[in-house]
Amino acid sequence: MSVLYSCDQGYLLVGEALLLCTHEGTWSQSAPYCKEVNCSSPEYMNGIQKGLEPGKMYQYGAVVTLECEEGYTLEGSPQSQCQDDQGWNPPLAVCKSPASLAPLLSGLSAGSVLLVFLIGVTLCTILKHRERNYYTNQIPKEGDLHLETREVYSIDPYNPAS
Repeated sequence: MSVLYSCDQGYLLVGEALLLCTHEGTWSQSAPYCKEVNCSSPEYMNGIQKGLEPGKMYQYGAVVTLECEEGYTLEGSPQSQCQDDQGWNPPLAVCKSPASLAPLLSGLSAGSVLLVFLIGVTLCTILKHRERNYYTNQIPKEGDLHLETREVYSIDPYNPAS
């Protein structure tokens, strides 16, 4: 003999659905139970004005309609329904703020200032390097100018007099 358990809509079966009577007269496992399906609201609800309460659990089939605070735009469907898998269908929408570009703009500004600074340092380094003597890697001083003369001999193979 066997028993097949199922739950009403809005409830989840916890445990094995099929139980078998063994030859010793006991069931193959303990009986399952039905647990109410609940969908949770997200912890972080930035900009949501209406539709969800933080920390509230919603029963199976519950429909929420989301609205954003002024200055926010809704991304996704405004309505969602709690499903038997404890998820929302369609997924819960989010409220986006146009001010979310502020960190990006400040980062770009800081990066531009840093880039200009690095270009300036590079140009100064190049100009200082050009002032140095190519062979000694030292800046020439007025008292350090020494001239050396050498005799140069030239032999011309076509002129026997040289």
